[in-house]
Amino acid sequence: GTAVTLEGVVGPSRNDGVECNECTLTATAATFHDNSNQGVDVVGGTAIIEASVIARNLGGGLAIEAEACTIASNFIIDNGGATAAVGGASVTCSRQRVEHNTFAGNAAADLGATMLRCASTGDEVVNRNNLFDGPATEVVGCASTYSLFASGFLPPGEGNVSAAPDLVSATDRHLRATSAARGRADPTTPSDLGIDIDGEARVQGLRDIGADEIP
Repeated sequence: GTAVTLEGVVGPSRNDGVECNECTLTATAATFHDNSNQGVDVVGGTAIIEASVIARNLGGGLAIEAEACTIASNFIIDNGGATAAVGGASVTCSRQRVEHNTFAGNAAADLGATMLRCASTGDEVVNRNNLFDGPATEVVGCASTYSLFASGFLPPGEGNVSAAPDLVSATDRHLRATSAARGRADPTTPSDLGIDIDGEARVQGLRDIGADEIP
């Protein structure tokens, strides 16, 4: 399929921020915001979304059905609404990496689709080091590890944490120095995810959960 590369792009506010069918999509340090449908809509092909901001999209943040996808170090915030099918992200990929993302302020008609909904299974599916500023009930179908859930029961999975994330504010989802997410990410995370949402290097060994790495 067609190769689409978006680096440092601020997507226009329209129906979908970017819609890609049977393509190879790579978006880095991009912003997809205030669209009437999804921020990113991918069907088929592959998708890599890294160090990007997906915010205030009425139909949801990301809807991805692909052969392979990497969603890493993104702010996925304030998407969806009371009638939206997707809040933060709905992901179905045969080979999937959802790592080091911050989900906050998202909403959906189905509570289970509020933050993250996964329909991917298998040995090549990884969901870890994500920060969910909400209860675990808002994450469905995703076997998470080394992830922080702001409230509710703590899902099974090595390294998971139930604690207030201590974000800077309701409009700034960076971590405070006192955050429980600090130094709690999987120390064995591959070094290819070495950059955070701000383009800053992640500490090797004691990384932070979520998109932001505390300097």
